[in-house]
Amino acid sequence: MIVCVWLFIPWATVEARPSAIKVEIPGEGTFTFIFDPAKVSAQTLREVAPLSPEGPHAGLALAWPIETCSNDHPQYLPCGDKTPAAPNFLRNAEVNIARNTKRAGAIEALRPPPELQSIKTYLLRLATFSAGFERGRLEFARSGDLTNLIAITQSIAGTSCDEVIGGIEGTESRVTQWAEISDKAWNCAMSAFRKRFGEYPDSAWYSFLESRGVKAKFNSAMRN
Repeated sequence: MIVCVWLFIPWATVEARPSAIKVEIPGEGTFTFIFDPAKVSAQTLREVAPLSPEGPHAGLALAWPIETCSNDHPQYLPCGDKTPAAPNFLRNAEVNIARNTKRAGAIEALRPPPELQSIKTYLLRLATFSAGFERGRLEFARSGDLTNLIAITQSIAGTSCDEVIGGIEGTESRVTQWAEISDKAWNCAMSAFRKRFGEYPDSAWYSFLESRGVKAKFNSAMRN
């Protein structure tokens, strides 16, 4: 008679060896992640690292101002003084509008884990709003029309920035109007954005690390 003996080895007694990876966030620093591959993959950590509080999360979403220009960048024509009076201002501004559209699309394409969905939502809102504001600035630079700028501001701020906008409308100098749009109107609109949507939801990042059992250490590039 043949006797079969089954041996059961409790999985709990076999501890998986944690993995470690380094992920560089250009211009910001380097993460070291220690993690269990059974709970989260190295690829996921690489993809979500820029969404962290230590990453350039505002830079991932905040639109390029339309006056952004570099004479060393092949996309731009000679920058001049980067004001609406510069010969290539409108053409260079269109480059930045296209860059902003691409940036928002890249955020839309992100597929983060559920714990980080709130960060994606926040960044997409910021990208959409700030890109719309820049389109309104371009329309003003091209024609002096404030219609789109007022619409995007009111979509976020309601009537709370009407006094600022009204002051700009009542100013005769286009140069002064441009300066106040870039300063007072933008600051008012961003203040309203933060009141409505809050600040970057960093608690979501820490909940993600905890739920996946990830230990993270960040070494800032800014440290000496």
